[in-house]
Amino acid sequence: DPERASLLHACCSAASGKEDKIQLEDDFSWQDVLSFTEQVKMCLLRALITNPEVLVLHRPFHNYDSVTQEQVLAVLKKHTRNRGLGLSGDTWAHRRPRTVFFTPESLDQAKAADVIWQIEESTAHVHQVSAEELQRDFRSSKHGEWTR
Repeated sequence: DPERASLLHACCSAASGKEDKIQLEDDFSWQDVLSFTEQVKMCLLRALITNPEVLVLHRPFHNYDSVTQEQVLAVLKKHTRNRGLGLSGDTWAHRRPRTVFFTPESLDQAKAADVIWQIEESTAHVHQVSAEELQRDFRSSKHGEWTR
């Protein structure tokens, strides 16, 4: 399946050439061979291969450069739009919808979402906002430890 092969290539291309160093009998050898960013890609791939109906990702773009962030976002959008990845278009109508929840680190990432929920810091009230209403100074944590 070309689509599945493309997904595998997009998520795992960094690991190519390292397969001989990964021992199949050692469940954690891949962590010693791959860089942290490559490990994050592998974890995302593992999540997508299971074809979940609901996927919750905390800061999924944090470990990538801007080009890779856009690619990961495109894969996540395709997962929701196609109701899974690497599946035949003939069965689309018979598959359950897919939903991805993620915490963004930038306004652009937040605006890419189909639905945006924002938490009011003073009241902890959660409400839906449009991309235009999104507060410019939103933060990823109460103490602002993460990027804005």
